[in-house]
Amino acid sequence: MPDHRLAPVHAVDRPALFELLDVGVRGPLTVIIAPAGSGKTVLLSQWTASRPDLAVAWFHATRADRDVTHFARRLATDLAAAHPAIAEVQPAAEATGGLGESYLEALVGALAEAGVEIVIVIDDVHVLLPELVDDLSNLADRLPPNAHLVLASRSDTGMRLTHHRLQHALVEIRQHQLTFADDETEDLLGRLTGSAVDLRTAATVRQHTDGWAAGVQLAGLTLRSRPGEDLVASLAESDRLIVDYLGEEVLDAQSPERREALLRLSVADELHPDLVPILTEADLGVDLLGRLERESMFLSALPEKPGWFSFHALFRKLMRMRLRAEHPGLERTLLVRVADWSRSRGDTATAVEALLRAQAWDDAMELIVTSGREVFERGYVATVARWLGTVPDDIRRTSVDAEIIYAITYGMTGRAREAAEFLRSVAARPDVDPGRRAVAMAWLGVTVQFNPPAETAYEEAASAVALLLADPDLTLPDLLQLNRRDLLLAVSLVAAGRAQLFLGNLDESQKWIERMLNSAGGQYTPYRIHALGSLAVADAFSGRLVRAATRADEALRLAEESALLDHPATGDAHIALALVAVRRGRPGSGALSLREGVLRASWNARLQLLWLAVLAERLGLPPDAEPEVADPVTEAPPIVQVELDALRLRHARLAGQPEPAHDSPTAWSPVAFEEIVGRLTRGDVSGAGRRLDELPPAGPSASIVERVERDVARGWFLAAAGDRPGSELHLARALAVAEPEGLIDVFVRAGRPVAGLIEALPGPPDAFRREVVRLAGLVVSTRPDALPDPLTRRELAILAYLPTRLSNAEIAARGYVSLNTVKTHIARIYRKLDVQSRAAAVDRAAELGLLEPLDLVDER
Repeated sequence: MPDHRLAPVHAVDRPALFELLDVGVRGPLTVIIAPAGSGKTVLLSQWTASRPDLAVAWFHATRADRDVTHFARRLATDLAAAHPAIAEVQPAAEATGGLGESYLEALVGALAEAGVEIVIVIDDVHVLLPELVDDLSNLADRLPPNAHLVLASRSDTGMRLTHHRLQHALVEIRQHQLTFADDETEDLLGRLTGSAVDLRTAATVRQHTDGWAAGVQLAGLTLRSRPGEDLVASLAESDRLIVDYLGEEVLDAQSPERREALLRLSVADELHPDLVPILTEADLGVDLLGRLERESMFLSALPEKPGWFSFHALFRKLMRMRLRAEHPGLERTLLVRVADWSRSRGDTATAVEALLRAQAWDDAMELIVTSGREVFERGYVATVARWLGTVPDDIRRTSVDAEIIYAITYGMTGRAREAAEFLRSVAARPDVDPGRRAVAMAWLGVTVQFNPPAETAYEEAASAVALLLADPDLTLPDLLQLNRRDLLLAVSLVAAGRAQLFLGNLDESQKWIERMLNSAGGQYTPYRIHALGSLAVADAFSGRLVRAATRADEALRLAEESALLDHPATGDAHIALALVAVRRGRPGSGALSLREGVLRASWNARLQLLWLAVLAERLGLPPDAEPEVADPVTEAPPIVQVELDALRLRHARLAGQPEPAHDSPTAWSPVAFEEIVGRLTRGDVSGAGRRLDELPPAGPSASIVERVERDVARGWFLAAAGDRPGSELHLARALAVAEPEGLIDVFVRAGRPVAGLIEALPGPPDAFRREVVRLAGLVVSTRPDALPDPLTRRELAILAYLPTRLSNAEIAARGYVSLNTVKTHIARIYRKLDVQSRAAAVDRAAELGLLEPLDLVDER
């Protein structure tokens, strides 16, 4: 069933435009682009009513939808109302301004599953942020054949239309197509006046309005109020803009009491009957708004809010201009009344918007600080940041609490660097009490996930912990309930732990994070998911892969039980699983986890966490493969940079090139390992021996990875130096340390020479040793593309499950991804392999050599 968006009673049918829309719906995208008052919404209302065969989801964008979370939830709700198959799709949008891959992927999968023709109408696209408009273009590119997108806007800024013009014969309806012809003008004027209008009058109105729908309607209302007068002569004599002239004519035709009421009512973006007497201070009847709608006074009912109405933006703007000219200062008074009424009904958002428009800055800040929690907890972080960003800087700085909330919410929308500057400014103010200073320091520590340097973030987080523990009676401000003592301490502890992780101090990192998990605030589910994921990442770096996988699984199970799988808190755990897959020599099995980790880290621009995802991908790629995860715009944290430096040395070694210039470490590291095996590869055995002897011996807290690296490097060196028994001793010990964790990555990095030495070890080989030899002996290069459109690494990861008896739901559960994500990937696999079933996909993949052996599928 279509959305019941009713056209005005006076609307004129436009069959030629209906036909254009019927043609457009055969492709993924149709656009209607024309100025305000051109009749875009009326046309779409009429057309959707003429197509009962389509399920229609109608979305009217407003300024509130500049908050991407608000937009995403409304869109999902409207789509669910159009068809129940989409009701379960509630993914989280990105906090940085766009919907994000996760949302689009889930939405496209749900639309494909719906099985009916669905049209998504998004009206007033011009009010949306550029990031959202870009995502709508991406959505149009991915829509399944049964889904269509119609965008109506006053401008085409940000819309990528060229591709659709070339590939899909895009239907574009522009201003010149929406203009009224003489006969259409005659018809509309007759409907508005209730009597026949002669063709001369209609032609003159059409000429003076250029067929502009709003101008024709205004002329009709003027004719209705001035029957018998010569409107044609009046139009010819006027040199004012048509909307100004006719708008004044319409207003002047009203009784003084009604005209005054219209001007006063215009201050509200949306109107409820109970608000009418508060604004007008007059008894105009309970059905005033309904009467205005029936009289075509540019007022429409809001289908998504029964009982509510809204003036057409153009007419509302005109009336507000008149109100300001005739009653200076009254608009502010009326907006405060709107705010008071809205607040009494528990509608904080509308109250704040009204106060901001009234420039009642102090009242707005007080309301945000004391009552903004309800908006924040619904996920509208960007809205709170926008509100406080609207307040002039010098006024906002007079409220420390408002400045702290602004910094926190601003940082949560992906602007961590600027947020950190605000927080440091607050912490340095002499008039800030210790409690607020502790809050500022704690949230400064949180920025470790977003921007370097980790050293500074560690100092700030540790300072916050010290402040919180030094004074048990320290008074903390209640700011959106973000600053409960137990939660603030938990945030600070885990921030210090993450800073140590990024610095490469794995033992210190674990101590801080375990303190957090054992604290009262560590029981708060999102924070606990974050912390367990960070511990899993530290374990993966150190080589404790069993514990890393266990902790990551614990985090993701907790997220699943708490309906938080789409929450950005799961990013650490997903990236940890991707690192585990790389360490075990099976990067492909971690492709889904890697993708989910990238999505979660990108959600709010946690760029330092995103560097971990970059590393997880690069470590598993052949040297000649193109990475899919782009480098973030910040410097890499030290723990990542040293691995990337080592990778650069490895690529040069595999290509037979000289060792690149680099800083030689004084302690053991992945770079030191590459220096040694690089010299052995180039035949510089004595140089490798000297480098081994220069490095200090392993300490008692050496990681598993370091211990295996040292034994592999020493074993290879001894073999090259002719000490076969010594070589076998070190290589056997490396295997013994690596086997319980399934750690194969070190042997793979060493390559074929070490694979040959291990294969020649005395005694029958066990399964682990055989796997090390197989993977370390592989030629490291990309597989030639056997398909015109090759499978992505994520699709290959799903493909590996298809020979099993696991259902789609079971595959999704194993990867902690949504069922729609799995269905979407399988649909793409079928399309690329040109098959129609799971069995056919397995057979085709086997023919092409795309299936990994089943024992390589991750069975955590």
